[in-house]
Amino acid sequence: MLLGADSFSYSFVARDAQVERVTIMAGIHTPEAKGVKAIVIANVDFRKLGSVAAALLQFNEVRKIYVTTGKSNLAIEITAKTVKSFHEFLTVKLSNIQGLSVASSNMITQIMKSNGKTMKPLDLRQV
Repeated sequence: MLLGADSFSYSFVARDAQVERVTIMAGIHTPEAKGVKAIVIANVDFRKLGSVAAALLQFNEVRKIYVTTGKSNLAIEITAKTVKSFHEFLTVKLSNIQGLSVASSNMITQIMKSNGKTMKPLDLRQV
């Protein structure tokens, strides 16, 4: 059921993703990729950017890599199957990449807009 020209209901997204409606409402699943989505903010020695990027590209969890400005210079969008596999990705895989230092990691709990589609905000009273 469409809520508006650019938004979908939780039920629509749940049916499309083949998961329970409450899973969508809780922000545990995203329609783009099943699992836990996160943004990892990191620092990279620019002299090693090529080898760091090559190492990151080998991981199935990595969806997007951004070179950024500011305190940290790399943002990595990842999707892991579970919270445990997200933790292992951070503590094992990323920690073994020379020239890469993780500054912070943030699990995504809800997507408000993606690919031009807006989602109905999560109503915590219904969860």
